[in-house]
Amino acid sequence: AQLIPYGHSIDTLEIKGNYLGPLVSVIDDNSVNFQNAHRVVHFYKPISYDPQTSPILWYMHGTGGNGASSQQLWDIAERRNALVVAPDAFYTVWQGALDLIYDTISCAHLPPGYFITWTYYRSFWLTFTFKDIYKYVLFREQRESIPVYLTGFSAGGQLVNKYMFFRQFAPDSIPIAMAVSVSPVVYMFPSDSVYGTFIYPPCGIGVGPSHMTTDCKKKDSLHPFGGALDTLGLQFICNDHIVQYFNENYGVLVGNQDVTTYIMCAGQGSNRLEAARNFYAFCDSMATDLGTTLRWPYAEVPGVGHHDSLMYHTCAPGDSIPIAERMLFETPWHPVPDSALVIDFEADRLRAPLSNATIHFTNKTINGISYLWDFGDSTFTSIENPVYTYISADTFSVKLTATSTTGCSYTLRKK
Repeated sequence: AQLIPYGHSIDTLEIKGNYLGPLVSVIDDNSVNFQNAHRVVHFYKPISYDPQTSPILWYMHGTGGNGASSQQLWDIAERRNALVVAPDAFYTVWQGALDLIYDTISCAHLPPGYFITWTYYRSFWLTFTFKDIYKYVLFREQRESIPVYLTGFSAGGQLVNKYMFFRQFAPDSIPIAMAVSVSPVVYMFPSDSVYGTFIYPPCGIGVGPSHMTTDCKKKDSLHPFGGALDTLGLQFICNDHIVQYFNENYGVLVGNQDVTTYIMCAGQGSNRLEAARNFYAFCDSMATDLGTTLRWPYAEVPGVGHHDSLMYHTCAPGDSIPIAERMLFETPWHPVPDSALVIDFEADRLRAPLSNATIHFTNKTINGISYLWDFGDSTFTSIENPVYTYISADTFSVKLTATSTTGCSYTLRKK
């Protein structure tokens, strides 16, 4: 692998299609095919970059921008000796105001006919995409681990907010030193209601029909495509996941003049400033109710509206370092509790001939203490990592139910 060059460079990397959310899906009566997709990533390596110790400054742009928008952070990268990593997202809806992330982690299932024309840019599994990008940087830089400072502005800030929530139950193995959402319009409240208003994704984790295209009712056997797209639904989230979320190295930043009316989610406010204040106050109160303390910093940038460069370059009175830079790089890191259930499993192959249809299943669940496997042919086992031989030809939905020490339980199914 060639090292990422100094200065600004652009590369295209392949994101692997996987069984936890296809990047390309061709669905008919007989097959489900998963392919790979490509993502454009912008890099900026400052002259001060140290190949042994320098961190990553990961930037997610807002609607209308692209990875080149990270240029506004190059001066921060110079001061912090950081490698800028900025994926292009303008050709997808992943950073849009509606955040219609087409995977089960956000419960976004469109009508069956829609998937017939699914194209590569319409789907990704957020944490797995981020992990592939991160592993690619490690590969290019020939390093085993690099701390990551993650931030995003506007729609990119919305993505950072949801990503920090999703990673509690869809692990990415990325060492987040700090993450900061800058000026989102939408926050995903870790609840099914806010101030008496029931909320669905992308505003919350309520289960039921939505006024948007999301629909969290479709899980497990209720999903029209069976196990092929069944992975994790938001409805299984336990208090353990939310406690971990409240203890994340994460912060909220908004301009105190970001008050243009922008109504998006019921109960969250009528503009970005109100949304930030309401989200933070809600999470602070909910953390107390769950017996923990909200560990996130919160700040408002004085005199700034919805302006990306000013949000990243405005200092507090009497300070010479921008508020955003201090929050991102100088908030003391703290360990995050690792007690929540993360369910996952793999099979050593997805197709097997009947003459030797023995499948080795690897249980990749974190913090589980008991398991129940359903191989889809009325056969069950509680073995942690079973080896099973099928004796008839068919397509089977394999289910793993895992339970944690706190009684959190969920079933993950793959076809």
